[in-house]
Amino acid sequence: MNEEEDAFSYLSKLGLTPYEIKVYKTLLIYGPNSATETAKLSKVPQPRVYDIFESLESKGAVEVSPGKRKIYRAVPIDNFIDRKLIEIRDYKKRIESYIEQQKKFKESNPYLWMIKNNFQIREKMKDVINEAENELIASLNYENIRYLKKYFIDAAKRGITVVIVAFPDAELDFLRTFPEDIVIRIRRGSASQVMIADRKHGLINVESTEDSEGYALYFDENELIHILNYYFYHTIWGPSDMFHDFPVRQNIKFSTAWLSCEAIDSFFKRSYSVSGIVTGYSATGQVKIEGTITGIDLIPGFKHTFFIKDNERVYSVGGKTARMEDIKLETLTMNVWIPNKQAISQKQ
Repeated sequence: MNEEEDAFSYLSKLGLTPYEIKVYKTLLIYGPNSATETAKLSKVPQPRVYDIFESLESKGAVEVSPGKRKIYRAVPIDNFIDRKLIEIRDYKKRIESYIEQQKKFKESNPYLWMIKNNFQIREKMKDVINEAENELIASLNYENIRYLKKYFIDAAKRGITVVIVAFPDAELDFLRTFPEDIVIRIRRGSASQVMIADRKHGLINVESTEDSEGYALYFDENELIHILNYYFYHTIWGPSDMFHDFPVRQNIKFSTAWLSCEAIDSFFKRSYSVSGIVTGYSATGQVKIEGTITGIDLIPGFKHTFFIKDNERVYSVGGKTARMEDIKLETLTMNVWIPNKQAISQKQ
């Protein structure tokens, strides 16, 4: 199949038969014509051509002139496709509504998806970015960072904390084009491509080799997210160097304890003070604490704890699997202070 045939064959997905495609294509290329001439040019059997025109007219692809000697004209391709898209969207709404009303089971997602095809993997990465609510952690090669740049920037504009670890293939001049409110580190060697959103959604891209096709794994299962987080911290974040540090601004959002501790440590080293609002779970249930963050306690691979002081006491805060801390972190909204001055309202 040549390029021209391939382009027109897609019209079959919009409801046209092979003969209808031939006639419609002929009118688009040669212009309005009679049934007889169109049959000759399109090489469609003469006895069939009137039925074909009638069908094309009912599908909105052809218009016919009044009078005895009828002339047939193709509806412009953009008008035809736009009309079909409207019909498809309308159908999508109707079928979704029907399914929702008739569905006999409770929705549940499988805990692990395998995604093949580079295009589909990138589309899933875009979904993960667009659906993030608090934070987004990613390690990607240069090609994927370029492809997803717009979506990272849009996420940062929504107030998402965006953290990217680039590999040595990334061009420094390109990385400098990112806004400063996106945290960027550069790893000293390549590693797995990983994406984690809100410590709830994880994706790892397994690249193709000589022996196997590449694929990605996507999951929401908490224990797998915990393992992926552990891997990211030690294998990707650890052997990397800061390129864009954590931004000095208000309402910096986190869902991950180790990343919260890294940000707090960064601000303390730059002589800032930090306050925040913590939501999470204590031994007695859900809690919300607002206060000043006073310090961190790090034992890599074992403990990532920060401390927040309200008017009554100091609380220790750890990750979702924490056993020794007072609070298991759900979210942290952080504000940066210059000592003895008001909170920084926007970027410094």
